[in-house]
Amino acid sequence: MNFIYYVKTALLFLPAYISNVSPLLVTRLTGGGTPLDMGMTFIDGRRLLGDNKTIKGTLSIIIVGSIIGLAYDPKFIGFVQAIGVAIGDTVGSFMKRRLCIEPGGSLPVIDQELFILLAVLLSNHFLKLSLKQIVFILLVTPILHLVSNAVAFLMGLKEVPY
Repeated sequence: MNFIYYVKTALLFLPAYISNVSPLLVTRLTGGGTPLDMGMTFIDGRRLLGDNKTIKGTLSIIIVGSIIGLAYDPKFIGFVQAIGVAIGDTVGSFMKRRLCIEPGGSLPVIDQELFILLAVLLSNHFLKLSLKQIVFILLVTPILHLVSNAVAFLMGLKEVPY
């Protein structure tokens, strides 16, 4: 296995990586939106997801991931990965609210891995990844996530560098 093999593996998940940042860009460009949870609370009395998870942001994940995916693969892998990203992002927010972590707060590992883990699981039917490829994606994603967040912070797109 060489460097090109791993670059190609990472590129397979470009729809997931790009769609994961799309809500941040869309809300910075167009403003907030309607909360995905519509203000509903869980049995613990706290919001299901919070104001940061919006319908607009979730739709941006699915639309951007689908477009990026169709640009290089006709099998709807981008759409499938984007669904995984949206589910992972939403589940992560739900978990944070249960743990009393405020919207925008960090939950290490969940923030960096859940979106890509679900994208991998949902798209692997089409991609037929090897165990090496899956492990590589799961190892490289936290690094890419931290670097992209730091860049977004430096550009003024995020209020925190994580």
